[in-house]
Amino acid sequence: MIIHILWGYLCVTGFASLFVYVACVAAARADRIRERKPWQPYLTEREQAEEGYSAKAKKSIYQQALFSSLSD
Repeated sequence: MIIHILWGYLCVTGFASLFVYVACVAAARADRIRERKPWQPYLTEREQAEEGYSAKAKKSIYQQALFSSLSD
């Protein structure tokens, strides 16, 4: 009987701590999204990597800068 009570206590505390962890992660992500200003649309390098941006995007920016400097 005592083992059942202890097992129930462990299950309840485990699920409660998991719920608190998930809530904290969701709140932190919401804060990150909310902090992004409309005049700062550019992502950091880590966010670019997470979103699937590659070196191709940087290469095209460099090519555009090169072509614009050559045409001047």
